[in-house]
Amino acid sequence: LVDESSASGSEILAGALQDHDRAMIVGRRTFGKGLVQRPFQMRDGSVIQMTVARYFMPSGRLIQTPYADGDLEDYYRDKFEDMEQATYNPAEYLSEIPDSLKFKTANGRDVFGGGGVMPDRVIAPDSTSALSAPIVQNSIARGYAFLFMRNLFDIQGEELRSRWVEDQDGFLSQFKVDPAMWQDYLQFAQNEGLTIGEGEDSFSMDEVNQARSTMETIIKARMAQRLFRSEAWYPVFNQMDPVIEEAMLLWSEANSINSLGN
Repeated sequence: LVDESSASGSEILAGALQDHDRAMIVGRRTFGKGLVQRPFQMRDGSVIQMTVARYFMPSGRLIQTPYADGDLEDYYRDKFEDMEQATYNPAEYLSEIPDSLKFKTANGRDVFGGGGVMPDRVIAPDSTSALSAPIVQNSIARGYAFLFMRNLFDIQGEELRSRWVEDQDGFLSQFKVDPAMWQDYLQFAQNEGLTIGEGEDSFSMDEVNQARSTMETIIKARMAQRLFRSEAWYPVFNQMDPVIEEAMLLWSEANSINSLGN
Protein backbone atom coordinates (compact mmCIF):
# COMPACT_ATOMS: atom_id res chain seq x y z
CA LEU A 1 0.00 0.00 0.00
CA VAL A 2 1.42 3.37 -1.02
CA ASP A 3 0.27 6.96 -1.42
CA GLU A 4 1.62 10.49 -1.80
CA SER A 5 3.07 10.29 1.73
CA SER A 6 5.22 7.28 0.82
CA ALA A 7 8.71 8.67 0.32
CA SER A 8 12.34 7.64 0.16
CA GLY A 9 12.92 4.24 1.78
CA SER A 10 9.33 3.06 1.34
CA GLU A 11 9.47 4.00 -2.35
CA ILE A 12 12.69 2.06 -2.84
CA LEU A 13 11.10 -1.02 -1.29
CA ALA A 14 7.80 -0.69 -3.21
CA GLY A 15 9.62 -0.12 -6.49
CA ALA A 16 11.93 -3.09 -5.99
CA LEU A 17 9.00 -5.39 -5.17
CA GLN A 18 7.10 -4.14 -8.23
CA ASP A 19 10.08 -4.47 -10.57
CA HIS A 20 10.71 -8.05 -9.47
CA ASP A 21 6.97 -8.94 -9.70
CA ARG A 22 6.98 -9.87 -6.04
CA ALA A 23 4.09 -7.64 -4.99
CA MET A 24 1.04 -5.85 -6.34
CA ILE A 25 1.33 -2.15 -5.48
CA VAL A 26 -2.00 -0.55 -4.55
CA GLY A 27 -2.99 3.02 -3.67
CA ARG A 28 -1.73 6.29 -5.13
CA ARG A 29 1.48 7.50 -6.76
CA THR A 30 4.28 7.98 -4.26
CA PHE A 31 6.05 11.24 -3.48
CA GLY A 32 9.19 10.79 -5.58
CA LYS A 33 12.08 11.42 -3.19
CA GLY A 34 15.27 9.50 -3.87
CA LEU A 35 18.35 11.62 -3.38
CA VAL A 36 21.42 11.23 -1.18
CA GLN A 37 22.75 14.58 -0.02
CA ARG A 38 25.93 15.54 1.78
CA PRO A 39 26.24 18.77 3.79
CA PHE A 40 29.25 21.00 3.17
CA GLN A 41 30.02 23.58 5.86
CA MET A 42 30.94 27.04 4.55
CA ARG A 43 33.25 29.55 6.26
CA ASP A 44 30.39 31.92 7.06
CA GLY A 45 28.57 29.18 8.97
CA SER A 46 26.08 28.35 6.23
CA VAL A 47 25.72 24.85 4.77
CA ILE A 48 25.39 23.67 1.19
CA GLN A 49 23.42 20.45 0.73
CA MET A 50 24.98 18.81 -2.33
CA THR A 51 23.36 15.84 -4.06
CA VAL A 52 25.96 13.08 -4.28
CA ALA A 53 23.82 10.09 -5.31
CA ARG A 54 20.39 9.14 -6.60
CA TYR A 55 18.29 6.02 -6.00
CA PHE A 56 17.17 3.91 -8.95
CA MET A 57 14.81 0.95 -8.96
CA PRO A 58 16.00 -2.42 -10.34
CA SER A 59 14.36 -1.76 -13.74
CA GLY A 60 16.35 1.47 -14.09
CA ARG A 61 13.62 3.87 -13.03
CA LEU A 62 14.69 6.96 -11.11
CA ILE A 63 12.71 7.51 -7.92
CA GLN A 64 13.35 11.26 -7.64
CA THR A 65 10.87 13.60 -9.33
CA PRO A 66 12.75 15.69 -11.95
CA TYR A 67 13.85 19.17 -10.87
CA ALA A 68 15.93 20.23 -13.87
CA ASP A 69 14.79 23.86 -14.02
CA GLY A 70 15.74 24.49 -10.38
CA ASP A 71 12.58 26.46 -9.56
CA LEU A 72 11.23 25.21 -6.22
CA GLU A 73 7.73 26.62 -6.75
CA ASP A 74 7.44 25.06 -10.21
CA TYR A 75 8.82 21.79 -8.84
CA TYR A 76 6.10 21.41 -6.23
CA ARG A 77 3.34 22.73 -8.49
CA ASP A 78 4.22 20.26 -11.25
CA LYS A 79 4.64 17.45 -8.71
CA PHE A 80 1.19 17.89 -7.20
CA GLU A 81 -0.49 18.45 -10.56
CA ASP A 82 1.01 15.16 -11.73
CA MET A 83 -0.06 13.44 -8.53
CA GLU A 84 -3.63 14.68 -8.96
CA GLN A 85 -3.81 13.46 -12.54
CA ALA A 86 -2.20 10.13 -11.61
CA THR A 87 -4.85 9.71 -8.91
CA TYR A 88 -8.03 10.80 -10.67
CA ASN A 89 -7.15 10.16 -14.34
CA PRO A 90 -4.53 7.40 -14.23
CA ALA A 91 -5.16 6.12 -17.77
CA GLU A 92 -4.68 9.60 -19.26
CA TYR A 93 -1.65 10.19 -17.05
CA LEU A 94 0.03 6.98 -18.21
CA SER A 95 -0.80 7.66 -21.87
CA GLU A 96 1.18 10.90 -21.71
CA ILE A 97 4.35 9.33 -20.30
CA PRO A 98 7.08 9.29 -22.99
CA ASP A 99 8.61 6.01 -24.13
CA SER A 100 11.89 7.01 -22.49
CA LEU A 101 10.20 6.64 -19.10
CA LYS A 102 8.63 3.24 -19.78
CA PHE A 103 10.35 0.20 -18.31
CA LYS A 104 9.77 -3.54 -17.88
CA THR A 105 9.55 -5.68 -14.78
CA ALA A 106 11.40 -8.98 -14.49
CA ASN A 107 8.43 -10.77 -16.07
CA GLY A 108 7.74 -8.18 -18.75
CA ARG A 109 5.05 -5.98 -17.23
CA ASP A 110 5.07 -2.28 -18.09
CA VAL A 111 6.08 0.11 -15.31
CA PHE A 112 6.69 3.82 -15.47
CA GLY A 113 9.33 6.30 -14.40
CA GLY A 114 9.19 10.05 -14.05
CA GLY A 115 9.33 10.20 -10.28
CA GLY A 116 7.83 8.04 -7.58
CA VAL A 117 6.15 4.65 -7.95
CA MET A 118 2.90 4.36 -9.89
CA PRO A 119 0.72 1.64 -8.32
CA ASP A 120 -0.50 -1.37 -10.27
CA ARG A 121 -3.98 -0.47 -9.07
CA VAL A 122 -4.85 3.16 -8.31
CA ILE A 123 -7.45 3.80 -5.62
CA ALA A 124 -8.51 7.44 -5.42
CA PRO A 125 -9.59 9.01 -2.11
CA ASP A 126 -13.27 8.41 -1.40
CA SER A 127 -14.92 11.72 -0.55
CA THR A 128 -18.09 9.82 0.39
CA SER A 129 -16.30 7.68 2.98
CA ALA A 130 -17.66 7.95 6.50
CA LEU A 131 -14.17 9.01 7.57
CA SER A 132 -14.59 12.16 5.49
CA ALA A 133 -17.68 13.32 7.39
CA PRO A 134 -17.04 16.75 9.00
CA ILE A 135 -18.05 15.56 12.47
CA VAL A 136 -15.59 12.65 12.23
CA GLN A 137 -12.78 14.88 11.00
CA ASN A 138 -13.55 17.40 13.75
CA SER A 139 -13.55 14.70 16.42
CA ILE A 140 -10.27 13.20 15.22
CA ALA A 141 -8.58 16.60 15.01
CA ARG A 142 -9.65 17.52 18.53
CA GLY A 143 -8.74 14.12 19.94
CA TYR A 144 -12.06 13.46 21.67
CA ALA A 145 -11.72 9.67 21.57
CA PHE A 146 -8.12 9.82 22.81
CA LEU A 147 -9.06 12.08 25.72
CA PHE A 148 -12.17 10.05 26.50
CA MET A 149 -10.19 6.84 26.68
CA ARG A 150 -7.55 8.41 28.92
CA ASN A 151 -10.31 9.52 31.28
CA LEU A 152 -12.02 6.12 31.12
CA PHE A 153 -8.82 4.25 32.01
CA ASP A 154 -8.25 6.54 34.97
CA ILE A 155 -11.54 5.19 36.32
CA GLN A 156 -11.93 1.68 34.90
CA GLY A 157 -8.42 0.82 33.72
CA GLU A 158 -7.86 -2.08 36.11
CA GLU A 159 -11.18 -3.68 35.22
CA LEU A 160 -10.64 -3.32 31.47
CA ARG A 161 -7.10 -4.66 31.62
CA SER A 162 -8.08 -7.68 33.69
CA ARG A 163 -10.74 -8.54 31.10
CA TRP A 164 -8.84 -8.00 27.85
CA VAL A 165 -5.09 -7.51 28.22
CA GLU A 166 -4.32 -11.22 27.70
CA ASP A 167 -6.80 -11.64 24.86
CA GLN A 168 -6.13 -9.19 22.03
CA ASP A 169 -7.75 -11.43 19.41
CA GLY A 170 -10.83 -11.74 21.58
CA PHE A 171 -10.95 -7.98 22.02
CA LEU A 172 -10.78 -7.42 18.26
CA SER A 173 -13.60 -9.87 17.54
CA GLN A 174 -15.85 -9.42 20.57
CA PHE A 175 -15.60 -5.95 22.07
CA LYS A 176 -18.25 -3.46 21.04
CA VAL A 177 -18.93 0.06 22.27
CA ASP A 178 -22.25 -0.37 24.07
CA PRO A 179 -24.98 2.30 24.22
CA ALA A 180 -23.91 3.43 27.69
CA MET A 181 -20.30 4.01 26.62
CA TRP A 182 -21.49 5.82 23.49
CA GLN A 183 -23.60 8.21 25.56
CA ASP A 184 -20.70 8.73 27.97
CA TYR A 185 -18.48 9.55 25.00
CA LEU A 186 -20.98 12.05 23.56
CA GLN A 187 -21.28 13.79 26.91
CA PHE A 188 -17.51 13.90 27.31
CA ALA A 189 -17.00 15.25 23.78
CA GLN A 190 -19.57 17.98 24.38
CA ASN A 191 -17.80 18.96 27.58
CA GLU A 192 -14.59 19.20 25.52
CA GLY A 193 -16.14 21.45 22.89
CA LEU A 194 -18.27 19.37 20.51
CA THR A 195 -21.53 21.24 19.89
CA ILE A 196 -24.68 19.36 18.94
CA GLY A 197 -27.77 21.27 17.90
CA GLU A 198 -28.40 24.41 15.89
CA GLY A 199 -25.74 26.93 14.94
CA GLU A 200 -23.01 27.54 12.42
CA ASP A 201 -20.37 25.44 14.20
CA SER A 202 -22.78 22.80 15.49
CA PHE A 203 -23.55 19.29 14.30
CA SER A 204 -27.08 17.93 14.08
CA MET A 205 -28.20 14.72 15.75
CA ASP A 206 -28.64 13.24 12.27
CA GLU A 207 -24.93 13.85 11.62
CA VAL A 208 -24.06 12.34 14.99
CA ASN A 209 -26.15 9.24 14.32
CA GLN A 210 -24.74 8.79 10.82
CA ALA A 211 -21.20 8.99 12.19
CA ARG A 212 -21.87 6.77 15.19
CA SER A 213 -20.52 3.51 13.73
CA THR A 214 -17.35 5.23 12.53
CA MET A 215 -16.79 7.00 15.84
CA GLU A 216 -17.39 3.78 17.78
CA THR A 217 -14.65 2.13 15.73
CA ILE A 218 -12.29 5.00 16.54
CA ILE A 219 -13.16 4.69 20.25
CA LYS A 220 -12.42 0.96 20.09
CA ALA A 221 -9.12 1.65 18.30
CA ARG A 222 -8.10 4.09 21.04
CA MET A 223 -8.99 1.49 23.66
CA ALA A 224 -6.83 -1.07 21.84
CA GLN A 225 -3.90 1.34 22.10
CA ARG A 226 -4.43 1.66 25.85
CA LEU A 227 -4.82 -2.07 26.42
CA PHE A 228 -2.01 -3.37 24.25
CA ARG A 229 0.41 -1.04 22.44
CA SER A 230 0.34 1.91 20.07
CA GLU A 231 0.27 -0.20 16.91
CA ALA A 232 -2.83 -2.06 18.16
CA TRP A 233 -4.76 0.92 16.74
CA TYR A 234 -4.31 -0.33 13.17
CA PRO A 235 -6.12 -3.71 13.15
CA VAL A 236 -9.21 -1.92 14.46
CA PHE A 237 -9.04 1.30 12.46
CA ASN A 238 -8.16 -0.50 9.22
CA GLN A 239 -11.52 -2.27 9.28
CA MET A 240 -13.02 0.92 7.83
CA ASP A 241 -10.13 2.08 5.65
CA PRO A 242 -11.56 2.21 2.09
CA VAL A 243 -8.17 1.59 0.46
CA ILE A 244 -7.51 -1.52 2.53
CA GLU A 245 -11.08 -2.72 1.97
CA GLU A 246 -10.59 -2.53 -1.80
CA ALA A 247 -7.07 -3.95 -1.65
CA MET A 248 -8.38 -7.02 0.16
CA LEU A 249 -10.46 -7.83 -2.94
CA LEU A 250 -7.38 -8.00 -5.18
CA TRP A 251 -5.67 -11.17 -3.96
CA SER A 252 -6.45 -13.16 -7.11
CA GLU A 253 -5.02 -10.38 -9.29
CA ALA A 254 -1.95 -10.22 -7.07
CA ASN A 255 -1.52 -13.98 -7.37
CA SER A 256 -1.62 -13.68 -11.16
CA ILE A 257 1.34 -11.27 -11.01
CA ASN A 258 3.21 -13.75 -8.85
CA SER A 259 2.57 -16.58 -11.32
CA LEU A 260 3.85 -14.71 -14.41
CA GLY A 261 7.35 -16.07 -14.04
CA ASN A 262 6.29 -19.66 -13.32
